[in-house]
Amino acid sequence: MLDEKKKDKILSKFDLFKKYNKLKNKNSTGATLGNVVSTKEKRNTVRYSKGRNRKFIFYLIPFCSGEIIMNERIIDYIGEENFRKIENAKVLLIGLGGVGGYTFEALVRSGIKFITVIDFDIFENSNFNRQIYATIDTLNNNKAQIAALRASKINPEAKITCLEKKLSQDDITKEFVTEYDYILDACDDVLVKVELMKACSLYHVKLISCMGTANRLCPEMLEITSLKKTFNDPLAKKIRTLLKGNSKALQTKVVWSREVPKKQRKLGTLCMTPMSAGSLLASFVIRDILETEKE
Repeated sequence: MLDEKKKDKILSKFDLFKKYNKLKNKNSTGATLGNVVSTKEKRNTVRYSKGRNRKFIFYLIPFCSGEIIMNERIIDYIGEENFRKIENAKVLLIGLGGVGGYTFEALVRSGIKFITVIDFDIFENSNFNRQIYATIDTLNNNKAQIAALRASKINPEAKITCLEKKLSQDDITKEFVTEYDYILDACDDVLVKVELMKACSLYHVKLISCMGTANRLCPEMLEITSLKKTFNDPLAKKIRTLLKGNSKALQTKVVWSREVPKKQRKLGTLCMTPMSAGSLLASFVIRDILETEKE
């Protein structure tokens, strides 16, 4: 006999699958709920009994078995046509650390299929406080590969390209940046950031770059603006100096914080600020697609 909590959990799942069965879409295996029921595979059943003669057998379809299950709430909000545009956007994400990991998670869960990720680094113990994919199981593994594995468990149809390398200024060419609809910069290399801003502004590629999030505790003070308008951010100040005279590059969109960082030699971080910064990076892509559609 199941307790009431387990029973309610089973019944709520069953309601979801009944709703799924009413839709005409088929799951990735080509089987509808009715077909799965007819196979009577014991590994997909949950039994609940109550009373002498009342027995219910639920045949559960995995959540990842149908696109409609994953994306239903998104499509309900923005419409299927807009969702298809989001789904087919080509995005480059540079860096999968404290900010980039949350950015990647948000991109995948928003339905974007075509993502290229660049990170040469591996997970270490010092990453546990702020990096979403840093766990005991992922220690010493490449960040890009772990992110791709994570994406496959959320959306098996996602096409993730992993580049296990350290991006350099020499890599940032016209051919490199124009391959993507959006470039999201979550790396900590100042010269790479500067070169990306120069190249993307020159070749009209949509770029958003993350400024500093360390030594800050107030995620509500984060916002998106142009690099030229930033203040209280030592990293942004350094980049502005290096881009002095380049008016186009200074208009690059950035995620930054109005919060004055705590002054100390070592960089310290709690997860809330980089987490929120990562979400803002991802939201820039989604909102830009939707706003472009309105135009």
